[in-house]
Amino acid sequence: HCTQQGFCVPKPSCCSYQSAIIRIVRLMAHVCKGAIRW
Repeated sequence: HCTQQGFCVPKPSCCSYQSAIIRIVRLMAHVCKGAIRW
């Protein structure tokens, strides 16, 4: 999952808790290997 800071832990999978961090999640997508869950 993604923390509110946009970092992905512990696995390459993300969730955006706030629409404000969606752009951060997208920027971190390469770290998350593109596994983004909205």
